[in-house]
Amino acid sequence: MDVHPLKDDLPVILHFIDKAGPINSTDGPSTTIIKLAEFCPNFINLNGKTALNRAVVWEWLEKRLSFENGSAKKLCKSIEERLQGQVYIAGNDFTIADVVLFHCLKPYFCDLTHSERQTQFVNSCRWFEHIQHTSGIMEDSKKIAFLKNNIYV
Repeated sequence: MDVHPLKDDLPVILHFIDKAGPINSTDGPSTTIIKLAEFCPNFINLNGKTALNRAVVWEWLEKRLSFENGSAKKLCKSIEERLQGQVYIAGNDFTIADVVLFHCLKPYFCDLTHSERQTQFVNSCRWFEHIQHTSGIMEDSKKIAFLKNNIYV
């Protein structure tokens, strides 16, 4: 059964869609995600706390759309570079970009070996493990195990 990561917020989100304003058929996925994220009561500032954070969130939501199917590795490498020296995609605050990218990359991370995770995607794996343990993100899903020590090949 496919379970939405914010399943407890869905009724509230659907109730407040009218307050968010009409979601036009011309609105892109990023606009729709951002409009809906404004009404998640369990998460504050999902769109970013500052104008710079909001711009970075928008950039990464759009960047996700620019990667075609089958290019999860390129997206993951891009995230790997972004996460050098910071905790989350938009800096040091959890945002909707983290939620969206996490769920986009979950199948890719499931397919990686422990060795690949530790050698190619150190920052991304740190971020991924942190996000999967965030309350409300993966309550009913199986979490991916990450080794705490280095693998020597």
